[in-house]
Amino acid sequence: MTWLTGWLYRQQHIITAGVGASDNFQIPITIHYSAGASTDGDMYCDSLCKTDFGDIRFTSADGETLLDYWVYSKVDSDNAVIWFEVAGDLNSDRVIYIYYGNNAAVSASSQANTFVDVLTGVEAAYPMEEAAGATVVDESDHGNDATATGTTIVDGKFAGKKARSFNGASDLITVTDADQLDIVNPTVMVYAKLNVGGAYQQIFSKYGINGYSGVYSLRVNDTDRVYSVVSIGGVAYAHMTDSIEVLTTTAFKHVCMTHNGSTLTSYLEGVVSAIVATVAVGNVTASDENLIIGRREITTDPSEMWLNGVLCNLIILSVTPTATQILNCANNYPDATLDVGKILVRKYATTTQPSHGSWAGVGGPDIYTVSSSTGGSTVPTGEQIVNADLVVTATANAGYRFNYWLLDAVNVGGTNLYTIVFVSNESHTLQAVFIQQFILTVNSSTGGTTDVVGANVYDIGTVVTVTATVTAGTNYFLANWVFDGVNIQLVNPYTATMDSAHTLTPVFWNRKQLLIDIIAKMEGYRGIETVFTSGTTVSGWDNFKSPLREIIKNLEK
Repeated sequence: MTWLTGWLYRQQHIITAGVGASDNFQIPITIHYSAGASTDGDMYCDSLCKTDFGDIRFTSADGETLLDYWVYSKVDSDNAVIWFEVAGDLNSDRVIYIYYGNNAAVSASSQANTFVDVLTGVEAAYPMEEAAGATVVDESDHGNDATATGTTIVDGKFAGKKARSFNGASDLITVTDADQLDIVNPTVMVYAKLNVGGAYQQIFSKYGINGYSGVYSLRVNDTDRVYSVVSIGGVAYAHMTDSIEVLTTTAFKHVCMTHNGSTLTSYLEGVVSAIVATVAVGNVTASDENLIIGRREITTDPSEMWLNGVLCNLIILSVTPTATQILNCANNYPDATLDVGKILVRKYATTTQPSHGSWAGVGGPDIYTVSSSTGGSTVPTGEQIVNADLVVTATANAGYRFNYWLLDAVNVGGTNLYTIVFVSNESHTLQAVFIQQFILTVNSSTGGTTDVVGANVYDIGTVVTVTATVTAGTNYFLANWVFDGVNIQLVNPYTATMDSAHTLTPVFWNRKQLLIDIIAKMEGYRGIETVFTSGTTVSGWDNFKSPLREIIKNLEK
C-alpha cells in the first residue's frame, strides 16, 4: 500500500463522474477540524489535522501523486474551503485520498496551479446567474450592480447556470457610470447567442461623448458577424473590420474585444476573428455616461440596435489578456465569484457536473512496539508510527546471535531484517530474540583425530558430540579426555553441554611405549624418566642392566 510519506491519516473519497467533465477538473470541499462523519462535500478530521489546515493534501488513486489545491477560505481550528484539481478524466468516477496529520507540513495552496488560468484587472463582472429580480450583481470588488429593464432569465451557457435573454425591442441592462468603467485599454468578453439574426444588434456600449459609437462597444452586423468600436482622443473612433466568424441561434459563443493602445482585436471562440490598427494610437476616451447592455446608446437614431439574443458572463478588464488566456476563457468557465478582482478559469462539464460520492472512512498508521531480548538491539526501536513499509534491523552483541522474531508473541522466524508491511489502522508488538553462544575448542593430539576440530561456536544449551579416532596402523589407543584441564574417564564419543566456553583434548597412548615404561618400573630402575603420555621416551637406557633388557630392546624395535 502506498502512502504519502510523513502523513499519519487519510480518507478515501470517490468523486462521481460528470458528463463532459474531462480531466483536470476543479472541485470544492469543506474540511472541518472537528469530529464527525464525512459525507458529500464535507470531511471531518477529528482534531488530527493542523489548526491552520496547512497539512491538508490531496492525491490521486495511487495514494502518492499530489493534486493541486487552493485554499479559498479558512477559519483556524474550524473549517477550510478548498478547491482541488482532479487530474484523471472525470467522465468516469475517480478515487482520491485526502491526507492530514503532519505537524511539519506547511500549506502548498496554489491558485495558479489549481485553475486553468487566472486573470487580474477585473473592473466589472456580471455572470447574470440570478434566479430572479432586476438586480444584476457585479462580482468584482467594485460592486457596481446593474439594473435590468425587462429581460428574461433563461438557461445559460453552462449546465445549471443562468443567463439573460433580450427581446430585441425593450429589454436592456444599465450599469451606472463609475470611474472603474473608464478604461484606457479595455478588454470585454461575454458569452452570446442570438434569438434572431440578420440585423444590426448591440451587445454592449459605454456611451461616448461623440454621441455615436461609444467609447468602447461590441456589436453584431446584419450578417451576424461580431465587430468592435473604440473612440480615441475623444473624437476619432476606430471601426472593426467584420469578423470572419458569426454568432448563431443554436449555441453560445465566446466573444471578446481587446484594445492595447495601438491595436483593436476581436476574438470569437478564443480565436482571432479580425484585427485592425487604430486610426490614432492612444488611450480610449473617458466618458461620464452609463454602460448599456443589450441596446445601442443613441436613442434618437432610427436604428437603436436592440439585442435579440442571450448573454451571460460579461467581464470587463483593464488589462489585455494573452491570446492563450482568452482561449482558456472560451473553452472553460471564467468564474468571477471565487476571488475578488480576479477571474479564476475552471473546468465545467457540458451537462452533469462531477459531485462528491462516498467516503471510505479514516485510514491511520500502524503502531508497532519494537523491542529486543538480552544480547542485541534493533533499529528502530520503541513505538513506531508506520504509514509505509518499514525495515527493522536486528544486531547481535558480541557472544550472541540473532535467533528469530516474535510478532505479537508468535515466532515468525526470519532473518535479522524484518519488513513491516503497512496495512493501516493495526497495532502490533515486534521483538528480536537473540541467543547466547559459546566456543568449544577441540585440541589435536598425536595418535589420532577427532571429528570436531579447532574452535567452534555453539548456541547455549547445545549438546556437542565429539568422536575420537585412532590413527590406523599405529600402536596408539584412546586413553582418556581432558575437559577444561580435568582428566575425564574414557568414553567415546564424548558429549559436552555448551553452558560456557570449553576446551577438550583427546589423550592417545602408545601401547609399546607404555609396556616399556611398565617393565622399567617393575625393574625398579630409578634413572628412567617416564611420562605416561603420548610420545614418551626412556632416558638412561644404555646403562640399564636387567634380565629383561633384551625383551625391552626387542619391544623397542
